[in-house]
Amino acid sequence: MIFVTVGTTHKPFNSLLKALDAFSETHRTDILAQIGYATYLPVHYRWFRFCSHEELEQYLQNAELVISHGGLAIIGECLRSGKSLIVVPREPHEAVNPQEELVSFLAQRGYLDYVASPEHLKPYLIGKKRPKQRKFDFNTRIPELVAQYVEQVLTNPVNGNIV
Repeated sequence: MIFVTVGTTHKPFNSLLKALDAFSETHRTDILAQIGYATYLPVHYRWFRFCSHEELEQYLQNAELVISHGGLAIIGECLRSGKSLIVVPREPHEAVNPQEELVSFLAQRGYLDYVASPEHLKPYLIGKKRPKQRKFDFNTRIPELVAQYVEQVLTNPVNGNIV
């Protein structure tokens, strides 16, 4: 199964869903998509709008391949599990936050495959190309260091101002 997720932002990611639907019209593919607030409703594959975190984990576990928007949460879930991930960043008008910079950074380091537009997914969908499956090393002190910094700023404000 190919699991597709567009996240939970209020902006639809119709271009990705349409491209997958056009592909599915002529190719027999098992696709399940979380479509969020999409205004486009897929015809040729299964979909739902939202799910719980537990359901999301189950879909990811069962997926052979994950296609996603460039949101940090889903990227983190896939990196943690070592799941093959193809990211199609949202266009600026479809995104709340820019996604291309993070996705490009992780793709250059071999953690995911970056596809600039949904039209470039076909080699993956027909099995001619497989995305990288490199598990990210979460053994880092960065979260701890950020927490220490925030605590320091909050307990020792500069000039009496809390930043």
